[in-house]
Amino acid sequence: MKIACLFAGQGAQYPGMGRDLYEKYEESRRVFDAAGEKIRSLCFEGSAEELRMTENTQPCVYTVTMAAYEAFLAEFEKNKKPDAEITAMAGFSLGEYAALTAAGVITDIGTGVELMECRGRYMGEAGRNEAGENIGTMAAAIGDPQKVRECVEKAREDGILVAANINAPTQTVVSGDVDAVARFAETAKEARLRVTPLSVGSAFHSPMMEPASEKMRSLILTKEIRPTDFPVYSNLTAGPISEYRKGDGAGVSDSQTEASSRAPQTAEDIADAMALQLMSPVQWVKTVENLKAAGVDTVIEFGPGRTLCGLVKKIDKGIQTYHVENAETLEEVLAALCEK
Repeated sequence: MKIACLFAGQGAQYPGMGRDLYEKYEESRRVFDAAGEKIRSLCFEGSAEELRMTENTQPCVYTVTMAAYEAFLAEFEKNKKPDAEITAMAGFSLGEYAALTAAGVITDIGTGVELMECRGRYMGEAGRNEAGENIGTMAAAIGDPQKVRECVEKAREDGILVAANINAPTQTVVSGDVDAVARFAETAKEARLRVTPLSVGSAFHSPMMEPASEKMRSLILTKEIRPTDFPVYSNLTAGPISEYRKGDGAGVSDSQTEASSRAPQTAEDIADAMALQLMSPVQWVKTVENLKAAGVDTVIEFGPGRTLCGLVKKIDKGIQTYHVENAETLEEVLAALCEK
């Protein structure tokens, strides 16, 4: 059993998330304590409105995700079945920071929380005009991805509009300025695509995020970042982030053979990949396909909700899915994967 740990993005957060993990598991308490009183209070007592604010959403989801993962890992490592092995990790958007923390690239929870707080703030700032109004938005399109791309090209005109999240074979999220996304909705309707507006603060994973991208690159370079050979699959390339070198740009990563002959990866390479991730499409379909090609037959999603499990099933029904977001689901997964 080859397991990939998947780490949730934003969207499924809810008031009170993580409280029972904190109350029941020492490893989870350590994560929340390292995150600090502000984050703990927002997770346990914050309102739905407070948790929808990007600068709050990102560090809170990150903290709950890591609390769930650390509690799971402690029991799994002691009692796992002989054939069960964690062989890869991946996270969706902000979840990639949790994946990098779990793999030891980001060295501690406090650093991860700071990066998440700044990322959320930078992204919010990049998506507002001088009057503080949101100038970007996103919408989910259901249907033929080629038709989605054609509608994006037709509706863009002189605005910002991209296919931002390639979530599933028939689910693509588009991102851009408000007017361009409205034009896309009309064009897509004519093409018989189903379009649902998303309640988000801006045009994430689009060129609108370039100012946030530059700020994140600079911030990450001030932190201790440790390259690793453990396969953490990148949203940017859909391959292990260890294969990325600054200047590669977006697209599917180099093969393992090519990567092995290149210079050792540096912290600057990782900072570049994580910065570009903010303004580039999330290659989720290719990521799951590449995990399957690497032998992964089981995934565990950590964090609020089970969005990633649903997307994995749409991409490949043969992959076994589990999710851990609270004490109940943690015990269920441990019962399935560990010796009695």
